[in-house]
Order: sequence, then C-alpha cells, then structure tokens
Amino acid sequence: MVVNGSINGSGISIILQGLPHCITGHTHCITRHIHCITGLTHCIIGLTHCITRHTLIFTRLTHCIYSAYPLYYRAYPL
Repeated sequence: MVVNGSINGSGISIILQGLPHCITGHTHCITRHIHCITGLTHCIIGLTHCITRHTLIFTRLTHCIYSAYPLYYRAYPL
C-alpha cells in the first residue's frame, strides 16, 4: 500500500521511533535480572557459610559434651 509516496512508510517509521525505547527497556530489564541473580547468589553463598559454621560449632559442642560426659559420672557416681 502506498502512503505519502512510500510503501507502508508510516508503520516502519513508528517501529523505528519506538526501537530505542524498546532497546533501553530491555537493557534495564536484563540489568535488573543480573543484579537479582547476583544478589541471590551472594545470599545462597552466605547462607551456605552460615550453615557450615553452625554445623562445625554444633559438632565441636557435641564432641565437648561427649568427652566431658564420662568425667562427670566418674566424679559423681550414682
């Protein structure tokens, strides 16, 4: 279809005018998702360190209690 001396020129010009906004919007969206994934990764790493640390503390405490347990019964027999 010929409009103003060009074939469907108005539709193409509208698309080309909107293209920079579309690219900018998608760039912002991708950047936000990268920040989200990065934050989530840091959170998971921190949580893993926390769980590992608490597991080690619990293990040491358990060993401490079990090693002291026989000493208690030697000091205070039933």
